[in-house]
Amino acid sequence: MADSANSNGRGLLPAIAILIAIGMAASARTALAGDAPAAPPVAAGPAATAAPADSSAFKEAKAALRKAIAFHREAQDLSLKFTAQVYNAALDKHDAYQGRFLLKGADKFRLEIPGGTFVSDGTTYWEYHAQTKQAIRKAAA
Repeated sequence: MADSANSNGRGLLPAIAILIAIGMAASARTALAGDAPAAPPVAAGPAATAAPADSSAFKEAKAALRKAIAFHREAQDLSLKFTAQVYNAALDKHDAYQGRFLLKGADKFRLEIPGGTFVSDGTTYWEYHAQTKQAIRKAAA
């Protein structure tokens, strides 16, 4: 997280926030970027199937993502609370956590998750990990 936020803090985190906020599928994100559609997700049960790239649901998801990106480009501030569901394949373990993301302008943000707090004022980037009482400060890119 530190390296990606430090080197791409002006573009990466806002994009992540938008994707978290609207819960888009990976195939919609890759299609928007112009790449080949992602492989369909593994079905959760006999009735579960992935929507084809030309389906109306896919087109609606793609349009929603474009609309969210356009809105974000015009917005000066963004504040959201989210729940992330994580699967660790090595441990075959599902987990969920809640977090908060605040964005001010194009280069100021604050991300609060159970593993730490990550902040940038556009000039400096900070991380704080309460469990280890460790703080890291770096120059923002």
